[in-house]
Amino acid sequence: MTSRSIAVLIITLCVATCPGSQLAAAYPKCITEQEQDQKPVAPPAQTPEPPPASPPPAVTPSRPPAAQDSHIGPLRVETRMVQVSVSVRDKHGKPIPGLTKDDFAISDDKKPQPISTFSVHTNQPTPDAADPLPPDTYTNDLGGPATVPSSVTVILLDALNTTFFDQARARSQIVKYLRTIQPTDRVALYMLRDRLIVLHDFTSDASGLVQALKDYKGGKLSTDLDTPETNPGNQWNIQMALAEKDAGIDESQAVTPARLSITTEALRLIADHVGGLPGRKSLIWVAGDFPFSIESNNLERTADWQQTQFASQFELTARALLGANIAIYPVDARGLIGSAPQNSEFVQAFDTTPLAPMKTLAARTGGRAFYSTNDVMTSIREAISDSQLTYELGFYPSDVKWDGSFHTIHVKVKAPGAQVQAREGYFAFGEAREAPETRMALMSEAAKGPLQATELTVRAHISSTRPGDETKLTLAIALDARQFDFEEKNAAWNELIEFAFIQLDETGKIIRTSRREFPLSLDADTLQQLMAQGLSLEQDLPILPNAAQLRVIVLDGGHGKLGSLQIPLAPYLPPNKK
Repeated sequence: MTSRSIAVLIITLCVATCPGSQLAAAYPKCITEQEQDQKPVAPPAQTPEPPPASPPPAVTPSRPPAAQDSHIGPLRVETRMVQVSVSVRDKHGKPIPGLTKDDFAISDDKKPQPISTFSVHTNQPTPDAADPLPPDTYTNDLGGPATVPSSVTVILLDALNTTFFDQARARSQIVKYLRTIQPTDRVALYMLRDRLIVLHDFTSDASGLVQALKDYKGGKLSTDLDTPETNPGNQWNIQMALAEKDAGIDESQAVTPARLSITTEALRLIADHVGGLPGRKSLIWVAGDFPFSIESNNLERTADWQQTQFASQFELTARALLGANIAIYPVDARGLIGSAPQNSEFVQAFDTTPLAPMKTLAARTGGRAFYSTNDVMTSIREAISDSQLTYELGFYPSDVKWDGSFHTIHVKVKAPGAQVQAREGYFAFGEAREAPETRMALMSEAAKGPLQATELTVRAHISSTRPGDETKLTLAIALDARQFDFEEKNAAWNELIEFAFIQLDETGKIIRTSRREFPLSLDADTLQQLMAQGLSLEQDLPILPNAAQLRVIVLDGGHGKLGSLQIPLAPYLPPNKK
């Protein structure tokens, strides 16, 4: 979302005073702020006061309607579009440019499907300059077309699921690769330990990426990443082992629920972060084990084919990854070792267990699996080369039962000798099936995670006042209504939008939360007007004296899409409170 003016609908949510607001005219009672001191784990489930069953809020524009946006298509009862990122190469492995929508054909479980949307994406930033943000304005847009191309890559160095011995060469090889990145590459570098750590977000600055990895000490770690020695006696490996022992992590243990939970949460955070970007998103996951798998043909059912009541970690993570259209490139870190000790104990440990989930992850997301190779530089370079030129196809599946089952996709291209790379299918997930406490947990992930979620683009302007010794912020939040999936039911278009306003102290501890739910039920004319003009909300927030950061979370309650903002509070606090 750029800084262009947005015609808005105003829905005022007031903390202290309700009389006179538009919301007060629609609801007999004001939804009051709910504030609780929080432990650093997660905000507890809160029960906001439910709105009256009738009448629905009368939504009217705050100014004359803007002209209808030419990009707004007809309203649909079914809004579940399946997007497929396709890489097409010739027999020499070079991308084939110039293809059009008519050159492609796509089928769903062998049934031909009409292509509804078509676009072309490259790893080249567009020449358009991004509009600078006005003062006191924040957005989770990842930088606009001038700084982020339509194809990006995340490198995830997984220290949680990789033995100490395997990590040393992996890091060294990644450093060597980072020194070779091209100006057209946009790479983010993350690490997974007991949580997801952002070493550097998207950039083409090779020196910055290398320095970020070198500077990371992991608390007690210190190492020369260029050291080729990877034997078990290497001081770096010893320090790794000591640090992991101090953290209570035992590399010899099997995949524990804690490891699985940390891994799936990290994958969801990454998916939410890049979900708002168009084009191809590649995740290069360097690890010795891959505890997350999507091998099941129905993630909404148990092994004995019973429907689960609520979504599992696997389903939530698969929804996030596939919804963000991320291609996963698993790289087996064990294959990166060039001088492994040839003893029986090591040979027994080097099994092929991780290969099956690696291959499935790659095939079902449109990536490639790399294993049995010592050359991670080539693996990463090949993965990034897939983003040079991609074609994005979108279709609305016909005659599909949205029961969570896996559907096979096949893409054909009218080009002699073309090699087509695309994900092999999708899960026909229905509506989001999170339990209320799970929705709160997802919002908590966004609140405490290091990355902003971008599936919903959020923009906020901040103004502050200081009545007495208290600091109060007024947030004017702008949302593009076309991001939300309204569904028709009982002759009305319905959506539930949830908001959370979370204050954290300097240590990252949650110290106050305020949560809102706003159900919308609109007629078709009002919805079209909303789509054309946008949606705006105003929120007054008293700020605690020890608050250092404000997180604004927006959740599409019906479909689980997230958007989040991270707003520093220092500029708005009195000098003696900073």
